Amino acid sequence: MENRFLKGIVFSILSALCFASLAIFAKLGYIKGYKTNTLLFYRFFFATLIFFVFILFKDKRLFLIDKTGLLKCFIVGFLFYGLQASFFFLSVKYIGASMTSFILYMYPFVVTVLSVIIFRQRIERIIIATLIVTFTGIVFIFFDMLNFHLPIVGVMFGLLAMLTFSSYLIVVQLFLKDLNSFTFTFYVLLFGTLFFGLFGFNNINILFWNDLFYFVMLGLIPTSLGIILLYVAVDKIGSSLVSIFSTIEPFATLLFSYIFFQERVGFFQLIGGILIISGIILPNIYRMKVYGWENKRVSG
Repeated sequence: MENRFLKGIVFSILSALCFASLAIFAKLGYIKGYKTNTLLFYRFFFATLIFFVFILFKDKRLFLIDKTGLLKCFIVGFLFYGLQASFFFLSVKYIGASMTSFILYMYPFVVTVLSVIIFRQRIERIIIATLIVTFTGIVFIFFDMLNFHLPIVGVMFGLLAMLTFSSYLIVVQLFLKDLNSFTFTFYVLLFGTLFFGLFGFNNINILFWNDLFYFVMLGLIPTSLGIILLYVAVDKIGSSLVSIFSTIEPFATLLFSYIFFQERVGFFQLIGGILIISGIILPNIYRMKVYGWENKRVSG
């Protein structure tokens, strides 16, 4: 059990570091002169290829999916994942990687509220405490945004990315009940590629061969590899523990942003980020005490 637990922690942290690099890759792509649609099209294109090869070696039967499942993947890939990725990249373009990451991590607040409304989730004391802590963190972040005079368009794109991601999580919770996670992800990535290929065809730059390695890494590290490591981690230690260790993601983005782009974060932004992360950790620690971490494991 200890070996499995340790591996789960390692995979959780590695997954979070992979996802944390997405904003860095996005900003690097803009520095290279590529348009948003170009970055996203090649990100999804190479991620789909990598996932295709992964499933080919793991279990070819994972390619099998019925019409209903395919429709669900189409809805998520076209309407939610595609839009969320667009808003996220545009936010990075205007307000930077670290601030976009902190805005995105406001999603637990929205997801909790939506879960109460849609799934009639019982409002326990821990949920109320979580909402208060998270909302306080949001206030701190927006207070510092006013001091930094950030472009309102970038903040709006960040909020749209967060709201779309929150809706995406709710929809996935409904759709994944009868679908394998790897099958679902492959077809979502495939439809995401089609989304940017069809609607952004005229705005896609030609891929320069000297940037091929960059685009392959964009499809691998913050996309395919991050997702695969996440699923493996959840299988080993459960979603609650994974969500706790994954909270290093925005702080990893903050560190990467400082190392690569010398981006700085204000004091109130940092305090707000810590409060928001605390709002994620608290309810999961509570659930583990009540139910035990082993009951949270899922099969991948």
